[in-house]
Amino acid sequence: IKTDSEGSILQQKLFGGSSTEHSWDIIPSNDGGYFVAGVTNSFGNGNYDIYLLKINYRNSTLSVVNDRGSVTGSGSYVDGSTASFGVSSTNVSGASGVRYVFIGWTSNSSGGYTGSNTSATITMNDDVTMEAQWKTQYYLTMESGEGGSVSPSSGWYDKGEQVELKTTPLLGYRLARWQGSG
Repeated sequence: IKTDSEGSILQQKLFGGSSTEHSWDIIPSNDGGYFVAGVTNSFGNGNYDIYLLKINYRNSTLSVVNDRGSVTGSGSYVDGSTASFGVSSTNVSGASGVRYVFIGWTSNSSGGYTGSNTSATITMNDDVTMEAQWKTQYYLTMESGEGGSVSPSSGWYDKGEQVELKTTPLLGYRLARWQGSG
């Protein structure tokens, strides 16, 4: 059992087999782990053979990188434990007529997650960096005068997306001009 300074359990693991084991001594090792010396009836010849364990308790860091909205999950985790992370909002407002839409996670770290779920869980065994990916969208406002209609309707469009604008004048009207800004 590994506890914090207040006695709360950080990690626990059972060692041994289906029979009887006894530990006689626990000695700290230079790398932050422990040596446990004892005897076992589950392994070897099953007659209180010497049982020596080397236990490594190491923490790994989860870094959740994001330049839009807020994320959860960054912190230190005991190796072998699970870490959950996520984004709180999939649409984040920018300047007027601009928004950012969450599209997924990338990670170049061993054990990292790559995918489009807004939240995920990984097993921590090494430091992991998760990066939230976003796309930029712009709001296109479409209005027409009394002499016809325009398409498409107003809405959000991805940065770099080509949008074909069309006008349909009523009988007796013609398109005088397009007007736009932004």
